[in-house]
Amino acid sequence: MLGKVCTKIWLQMLGKVCIKIWLPMLRKVCTKIWLPMLGKVCTKIWLLMLGKVCTKIWLPMLGKVCTKI
Repeated sequence: MLGKVCTKIWLQMLGKVCIKIWLPMLRKVCTKIWLPMLGKVCTKIWLLMLGKVCTKIWLPMLGKVCTKI
């Protein structure tokens, strides 16, 4: 009922690299990428009616950085 709900890819040298979740009414809902040296690097959320809603980037030395479009 939800289409492709979860795809997880791990790479040994990068830890948890990619988690993608699709919902049928929202298309690509969430893409998250973690890099072990940077903490949580990128979280992107798309909503079908709003286009690209928010791109958030965290860097451990800079705190929480957020760009909204």
